[in-house]
Amino acid sequence: MPLAFLHQPVLLFCPLAIWRGGAMNPMAALFLQKWTHGMAEPLTGIRVLVVEDNEDNRFLITESLRFQGALVESVSAAREAAEMLDGYDIIVTDYAMPDRDGVWLLEQTQHRVTPVPVILLSGFTEAQREAIATAAFALKLLKPVEPEDLVTAILKTLNRA
Repeated sequence: MPLAFLHQPVLLFCPLAIWRGGAMNPMAALFLQKWTHGMAEPLTGIRVLVVEDNEDNRFLITESLRFQGALVESVSAAREAAEMLDGYDIIVTDYAMPDRDGVWLLEQTQHRVTPVPVILLSGFTEAQREAIATAAFALKLLKPVEPEDLVTAILKTLNRA
């Protein structure tokens, strides 16, 4: 019987366990709501476009930013993101995606009248990919990244830190 209660704490502390079957687990949602209740929301009003092909990573990044007050849209492909660049304050993108990479997306944002800053989240280092080393991302963060570090990066990039 002592092990019967373990499924709840494991659910709450395992990030991937909160996303199952296309919806957030209600227990995890309750935990996250209680955990963030009364906390400052430093990203309030900031419009973020998240571009990540991995469904679990996209969900975790999106929800982490929403819990910090950001207005977040997320897509799974760089081409899809390139079609909807208007109206965002910042873009957070993965490097390696099936259609185009994060460097291609960065180039699309730089051709705009008002370029949108782009933060790169990648499992690749600059030493592994020359394209990352030479690209003019606002910031480059190595995965895995803590949600607090991503919030700080966004605020720093937008000069709100």
